[in-house]
Amino acid sequence: MKQLETISRYKIEKVLGRGAVGTVYKAYDPVINQTVAIKVIHKQLLEQDDSGEQLRRFRNEVLAGRRLLKHPNIVSIYEYGEEQDIAFIIMEFIDGKQLKDFFDEKHKFDLDTTDKIMQQLLAALSFAHKNGVVHRDIKPGNIMVMQNWQIQVADFGIAKIESTTQTQTGMIMGTPNYMSPEQCLGEHVDHRSDIFSAGVILYHLLTGMRPFEAGTMMGTLQQVLKVTPIIPSKLNRHVSSGLDRVIGKALEKNPDDRFQSAEEFAKALTFAMDEQRSQPPTIASEDDTVIMPSTPDTVRPFPADGTNIDTVINTTATKTELIKTQTDSSNYKRTGGIVIGLIVVISTGLYLLHKTNQATNLANLLKKYQCAVLVKNSTNAGKITLSGYAQATDLQHLKDEISQNFIDEDIDYHAVKTWNDVFCNVVDVMNKLQADNETNALGLKVSAAKEDNRYILDDYLEIIVTTPKFKSYLYVDYFQLNGHVLHMYPTKPDQLNIFDVYKTIKVGHYGQEKRWQISPPYGVEMVTVIASSKLLFKELRMEEESTESYLSALQNIMKSEYGLKAAQFLIIETSPQ
Repeated sequence: MKQLETISRYKIEKVLGRGAVGTVYKAYDPVINQTVAIKVIHKQLLEQDDSGEQLRRFRNEVLAGRRLLKHPNIVSIYEYGEEQDIAFIIMEFIDGKQLKDFFDEKHKFDLDTTDKIMQQLLAALSFAHKNGVVHRDIKPGNIMVMQNWQIQVADFGIAKIESTTQTQTGMIMGTPNYMSPEQCLGEHVDHRSDIFSAGVILYHLLTGMRPFEAGTMMGTLQQVLKVTPIIPSKLNRHVSSGLDRVIGKALEKNPDDRFQSAEEFAKALTFAMDEQRSQPPTIASEDDTVIMPSTPDTVRPFPADGTNIDTVINTTATKTELIKTQTDSSNYKRTGGIVIGLIVVISTGLYLLHKTNQATNLANLLKKYQCAVLVKNSTNAGKITLSGYAQATDLQHLKDEISQNFIDEDIDYHAVKTWNDVFCNVVDVMNKLQADNETNALGLKVSAAKEDNRYILDDYLEIIVTTPKFKSYLYVDYFQLNGHVLHMYPTKPDQLNIFDVYKTIKVGHYGQEKRWQISPPYGVEMVTVIASSKLLFKELRMEEESTESYLSALQNIMKSEYGLKAAQFLIIETSPQ
């Protein structure tokens, strides 16, 4: 979409964010000398939606916003307009951050801050619901946080106004991780759907993680429909059973079993928070693991008469034995010290041997999963963290094997996500070349312009490649969930040139002739880079082809051992917003 410079009388200053429905800009109103936010519906949505549903929903946001204009926890809306091929809303500009930004930064919220945010959110929802409006997309990205944890709720773009008949049963709208079960099924949605979403927000604030999350959108929807999440107190020992019950009620699958109003939710939360504050600080329970320090830091007891414990060998000893023990105490200490030293050395050796064996066993276990990309990290404290991607069935088997065979190990596998088996053959082809690149220090590197490798609808996929230590031709490919591969480089004959060593090459960046935007289907996808000292293909391939046909051609080339090659691949995650 062409970069806008002005809309009506408003001067565009910068892009604030993009979503599945529209783009939000920061703008300046010269008439009243005020900074505003402008939400513009994407041009392609207006063109593709012949029924006009998107535009009707966009108008709904204005109707809802005007009705809720005066509430302190709802973003004010000033104006609605249409200009050529775009429709826009002029809104209050909020000088703050999205709650999503705090979650992305792994910010830890204390109980008081959590309570403050939730009470404001529930107050906004209560006001909206009493005015006949259901938000339907309550999520961290729609909660703006200002100073002193004041919040405002934004984006009534898919709000359902109960006095209209424009929103139909059977249409799924929202963000999967925060959608209610009835919303996932496309069933009738009322204000209790917002209560479910607010419960997800509360869970995230208290635990630092979302209750429903899988590697794919469909997997997440299945969790929302069928899975009861881990109770928050199991993830955060500062959470009371009272707060567990509040969240459990908000996240009930059946709307009739939830809180029946935002006000009821707020009252229950206030009661649970007050109850929590009245309790003494949480200390380690009997179920918590407690590691006592070893000698010499351990506190050592002394008998009541003041005799050093080193001299008390046998409380039933005769007087002569006791005198002898006291006389030889210095010799005993020296001998004991040597014995203890030997025990420490032997124990340390056995411990290190055990650790080495366990590390080898874990490495061998991970190698079993061919259609997986797994990374193992260890801390000085001995904790092992696994991250990466695996098929859903493989991930479950991996968890089971770790539980059965590594009982004494502190292994955290929660960062491993699921991905589609469409990439199994890609990994199979690339693994050997990537291993050669790393083992032989060939130097080929690939990274995304976005540090977290996460992209949303309409983002441009921008890749940065560092060429290896040999002169090479580059092949950059984007493998998608739909079973197709987009050839990002080369795309024209004059790009069939050889690069010098250790050059930084940018693909798909601003100002370049060819760029690629993120589009459905969403999930985990892959970008691969192959560097070859010889041309892999004499002619350009079609810009898009099936993954199967391209991999078949690659495998035939790999068998020929033609020239020096290296490869790296990059995993990205895409979502609607």
